[in-house]
Amino acid sequence: MSQELIDQARAKGIKLKAVEPQTQMEVRLVASLLCDWATGPNPEVGVPTFGSKRHEFVTKDMLVWAKRWGKGFSSCAYLGHWMLEMMGLRFPFVGRSGHQDAPSNPVSRLAFSEYAENVDEDDTLALGDILILGPGGNAHVCVVAFDFGDEIQTWDYGQGSPFEGPGGVDGRLRVRDAEAAHGGRWTEDENGRKRAMLRFLDIWELWGMAEQLELRDECLIPEECYPNWRDRQ
Repeated sequence: MSQELIDQARAKGIKLKAVEPQTQMEVRLVASLLCDWATGPNPEVGVPTFGSKRHEFVTKDMLVWAKRWGKGFSSCAYLGHWMLEMMGLRFPFVGRSGHQDAPSNPVSRLAFSEYAENVDEDDTLALGDILILGPGGNAHVCVVAFDFGDEIQTWDYGQGSPFEGPGGVDGRLRVRDAEAAHGGRWTEDENGRKRAMLRFLDIWELWGMAEQLELRDECLIPEECYPNWRDRQ
């Protein structure tokens, strides 16, 4: 699977390098490097844009998924699936390259996987955790950068991105006000709309489980993130 990813990246002019994170901090650091790269400025023009080579690589399976699910399709989950794929985590729920059959709704695959947990009011999320904000058909997926208790910063993709464009665009960190209420945690966006933090996937737990179940492949990062990658903390 890693060679297929390498070939797909090369077709977009992107080079990938294998890394071997050993500690929880290194695993979370790799997740952050991937999300920061995926949502970063298009090097061709210096700002996030829809349709860049970088964007096309992250969303390489989008047309297959969108054709299958139509109105039920949501592009926001792409960042989480792509991050897990790049880290070499081969769980059945991960929308990996090479799927012969279009997977089920990409949000549902994350939210209802056996490894997803409810977000309780005293939970603190960590760097690289995948967060699902509810409810139901309005659910949104993002990746956690920082959790300060009353504020949470996330990497967002698709329609949840602060950068708007045709079909949604990659975007940088998004700041969300947060609070504990009703037995769980909630966020409030810039328009004052509140959404429950419903479920999350702990990237460190997924990493350990994948090793235990022999579901881990090479962990890959873009070449420009490779030099001194362990020092970027």
